Amino acid sequence: MALFGKKTQLVRLAIGFLCSAAVSGVALRADNTLKLAATSTLLNPCNSELVSGPVDVELVVAATENQNGVHVKVHRSFHGTLTGNQDNSYKVSSMANAKFDALAPFYDLTFENNVIGLGQAPDFTVTGNLRVFVNANQEPTGYSASAVAATCK
Repeated sequence: MALFGKKTQLVRLAIGFLCSAAVSGVALRADNTLKLAATSTLLNPCNSELVSGPVDVELVVAATENQNGVHVKVHRSFHGTLTGNQDNSYKVSSMANAKFDALAPFYDLTFENNVIGLGQAPDFTVTGNLRVFVNANQEPTGYSASAVAATCK
């Protein structure tokens, strides 16, 4: 499959989107917000550049119960600076939000990363699937993500 070409070309990522928590950067706050440091690795579909770097991640899970049942709101955001193997730099930001009507050990969301090339590096987006893990108290404990497609801007 060609990785160069039309701006709207979607590219399946064999490499995927890798995200791993750095244990030293994990902090759960009293408001059910988990802040952690992670590493993001993406493939730029516009120039075939492999880009990676540190991102600051925030996970929020808010579970409430009333006469209408259980309601869970899940939020994940991150931002950071990535460096490519062709010496380009990128700013990445992403948000994912979803609502659920039942408690679960994890919640599945979709995300879209907005990746802005600095200098001459081409911009792109990455969409994918996200799973936010929680403990028995519905406190976020971590997440995993995998890319589905990338698009040149």
